Amino acid sequence: MSHGAQSFKQGDLTKAMKAAGKSGVKDWRIEIVPGKIIVLPAAPASVPDTHDETSADIRKLL
Repeated sequence: MSHGAQSFKQGDLTKAMKAAGKSGVKDWRIEIVPGKIIVLPAAPASVPDTHDETSADIRKLL
């Protein structure tokens, strides 16, 4: 059973992975969409909440 023509080869993916490794970004992921290999930096595990509102601040708004 044929899978049809591929838009990239394994060597292309290997090159993208090597480039991502050499870029200095520690965590990254690769997405494959039709015709493209996309290398994305990984999202941070959590973003600290820097917007602290107290009850008094909320009451002032009401």
